[in-house]
Amino acid sequence: MKAELTPEADLSSVTELQPTIEFVPGSRGRNSALVNTVFFSNGDRQGASRPRVRIDSVGSSSSLTDRFDESTRQLLRHRLMIAAITLICFILFVKILVLITGQTTTRVFLMRATTMALLGGILVVLYRSPRISLRWLRVIEVLVIAVPMTEALLVQYFETARLFESGEFERILTMRATIGGVVSLFIAIYGIFIPSDWRRTATILMIAALLPTVLTMFQWNAVPEEVRSGLPLFVTPALMFMMAVVGTLGAHVVHSIRRDAETALQYGQYRLTEEIGRGGMGIVYRAEHRMLKRPAAIKLIRLEAASKDGAVERFEREVQLMATLSHWNTVQIYDYGHTAAGDFYYVMEYLTGQTLAESLVENGVKNVESTVSIIIQICNGLEEAHDNTMVHRDLKPANIFLANCGGQRDVVKILDFGLAVSRLHVTQDDSVSGSPSYMSPEQILGESVDGRSDIYSIGCVFYECLVGRLLFDGRSITDVFNQHLGETRDLEQLPQVASGFAPIIEKCVSRNRADRFDNVAQLRAAIKEIKPVGA
Repeated sequence: MKAELTPEADLSSVTELQPTIEFVPGSRGRNSALVNTVFFSNGDRQGASRPRVRIDSVGSSSSLTDRFDESTRQLLRHRLMIAAITLICFILFVKILVLITGQTTTRVFLMRATTMALLGGILVVLYRSPRISLRWLRVIEVLVIAVPMTEALLVQYFETARLFESGEFERILTMRATIGGVVSLFIAIYGIFIPSDWRRTATILMIAALLPTVLTMFQWNAVPEEVRSGLPLFVTPALMFMMAVVGTLGAHVVHSIRRDAETALQYGQYRLTEEIGRGGMGIVYRAEHRMLKRPAAIKLIRLEAASKDGAVERFEREVQLMATLSHWNTVQIYDYGHTAAGDFYYVMEYLTGQTLAESLVENGVKNVESTVSIIIQICNGLEEAHDNTMVHRDLKPANIFLANCGGQRDVVKILDFGLAVSRLHVTQDDSVSGSPSYMSPEQILGESVDGRSDIYSIGCVFYECLVGRLLFDGRSITDVFNQHLGETRDLEQLPQVASGFAPIIEKCVSRNRADRFDNVAQLRAAIKEIKPVGA
């Protein structure tokens, strides 16, 4: 999660937490823009000079399963609500019909009233629990089936017993055929209407078809032999078992179509192929344009992750601003939109390579030439954004991608302008967001920010590339923020070959923003004037 403080926050009250960077690479290696997040965990630093980096790989199969399960959960809840309402209406219709014709008893009337009450209670639970888990929905699914089935069995049992007593044996067959027909219709509709795999469906439907038959066989022994031989027993059970088979086949076909559709989910003109990363706010998928066959990356912002008022609208506004950027050192935005579930997504260029954070972990410090190239490219990309009144506000190695483009290695792509806003909107945000080790003092204090806040972050990244450790590091958020808000900057760890850049870094990370470079063009020019020691 991002660190969030209000302007009035007391730094001394911040819980002692260890800053830890977490990022998730693609399932096939470092092959795309990633979703990055900063979280904090309890515990002391074990002598590490850099933040602990946890790298997890999330395979596409588990991602598709999770997404399919969520789709099934939403669909199952909706279908169960419809099923409960339909059954209540049907039972009410039957009650009214039998009352008019006088073909009912008090016992049957009370049983149907109880069934309606139970189904009504289930409907209330479903309506008031939009986030109910799939496991509990499966339990409710069994109840929705068991309640009317139990009523049908009880009606069959008591009505058969009544007809036995009155000697109306011929009417038993009619009554059984009526109940069997209703059960058969119920079985077939369940198999096609309720989302489930064929094994679960077959188990439930075979039990539903078997129970009326077992009850009939149990009661049939009381029928006189001469009457029993003249009444066929196989017609109704055969119909129910045939409907169970049809329902199972229907469930299998529908289930397969849904899974295929989920696997090839369409987002606008793009088809998802696999998951390549995830973080606190959303998931990134590899995608392909349906017509152009152009690869792309789609970042999906989950509605529940952006649950704050106006969060989705803010994301949409920021993506619109991002789409105006055309510099090659900024990740390109192709499209954006909303899913049927209300989730926000945007489509960006698909990149191969790795983040600067990954590169520092795997390869250690950068040499001066590579570092200068990276910082200058960052300046190039941010210059266009700053000219368009956009401030990134979360510049860090995890948001700097070193891409392989057009045969060139380490082409910088600035990622995740998820916190970038126009200066016109900054003062409307009453919270502070960012990554603690790279946040400017004005961000920490909740003040308005401009391009000089990004220059401050560039200075932190510049130092980290050359030294291999954070410029501002501590055992807690309080320690880190106090270092940012202090007046001194310790640059003694810079290697001798890069000592000429010390004044530039010191100017970038000045406590007072007025003492920093006015813009990234000035910073870039100052860097180009420096000759590395020994060059």
